Amino acid sequence: APDAALVAYDVRTGAHVKSYTRSSRGAAGGVAALGDTKLLTLSVDKRALDAHDLTKESLENSSVLSERPSAIATSGDGAYACAGSASGACAAWDAKTGRLLARWKAHFKAVSCVKFSACGGVIVTGGEDGAVHAWRLSTLFDEEGGASGGGGGASAWRSWTEHALGVRGLALGGLRGVGGDVTIVSCSGDRTCKIYSLASGVVLRECRLPTALTCVALDACEATLYAGSVDGRVFEIPLNAAPSIGASLDGGADARDGIVALEGHAKALVSVECTRDGAAVITASEDGTARIWDAASRQTLHILRHPKASICATVLVPRSRYSGQGRG
Repeated sequence: APDAALVAYDVRTGAHVKSYTRSSRGAAGGVAALGDTKLLTLSVDKRALDAHDLTKESLENSSVLSERPSAIATSGDGAYACAGSASGACAAWDAKTGRLLARWKAHFKAVSCVKFSACGGVIVTGGEDGAVHAWRLSTLFDEEGGASGGGGGASAWRSWTEHALGVRGLALGGLRGVGGDVTIVSCSGDRTCKIYSLASGVVLRECRLPTALTCVALDACEATLYAGSVDGRVFEIPLNAAPSIGASLDGGADARDGIVALEGHAKALVSVECTRDGAAVITASEDGTARIWDAASRQTLHILRHPKASICATVLVPRSRYSGQGRG
């Protein structure tokens, strides 16, 4: 949350599991799982990156950053971390040693979101300049894993400038299509979601919605897209339907268009996540609540109320790290 409270809940039961100590208030999108053992969180006031062991409530360590952070992401194997800043710069480092591997200018304005591809070989960034860029780690790092020219002159592998306003959210598919292709989705205050092919660089589709968007997620099968909005609605968009469904929507969203609005939050959405098994969707809002929705029935299963007002970010981690019972 913005006021420094970091709280863990069980997705299946809605029960409170643990609370963590923070060094200062958090940032939107400022939390990421480092493998299955740690959490990294951004502390805006202190320009710091905090590390938390999932099994311990106390802060493990805090590292001071050179400038104010605005977004963070980690690779799925926990090897790398990448943070974006308000200046538009990005920095990537070895998550185990803390060694800086590259720093480069990614956007003309603030970096609003960062994601790693499932293979960990590509970093995708979105910015307030309305652009989405994909960066190959092989061009940012040298063969020894150090910085290649400091990364300052790095060129994006793929670039898209389709949005009229700043990019607010990114989602990357975990499945690989023909030729190892990866699906990328971005959303913006311009009321659209754009869907891209990483392999070809082609814009595959546009989904136009009735209000400004703040966050986006793909389900495990990449058959459904969820987009959170500034008015508290979450739009469920079927991707296997005819392409005209999303592109033609310019007014209200209803089932006739194939798009359904999940309603319950009173303020803007800050995050939307889908569980790995596809059974649930988790949404969080500035109204201080997180909702766990049954994906099939679209009914709210649990409402989680944050003890310290509004929420700024969420992340899903294995439940086994808390309880020793399976994964969640």
